[in-house]
Amino acid sequence: MDQPCSRIADALVDYQYWAPNDPQTDIYDDTAWTMGEPGNVEVVRVTDVKVLSAPMDLVKGDVQSPGAINGSGSVYLINHNADNNLVTLRYQLPDVGH
Repeated sequence: MDQPCSRIADALVDYQYWAPNDPQTDIYDDTAWTMGEPGNVEVVRVTDVKVLSAPMDLVKGDVQSPGAINGSGSVYLINHNADNNLVTLRYQLPDVGH
């Protein structure tokens, strides 16, 4: 966390901790401070500095995860995990049931 913008990264990927005796009893989280949860991603804090010595390569180009349809049939299950690409699916297939 010795980078200039480290507190921003910390705020975005760390859990929002709430004191049980805080007078404000409702958590105010309209910006999703705990960003791993809506994306169904487990975020863990790594404190071992050895991770900084791992070899890395600069990614040159777009990074895309593979997609596929397995099996056959007339029903498809979509993992509704708040991924931004799901809104594209909803607009392209507006009449598909939920």
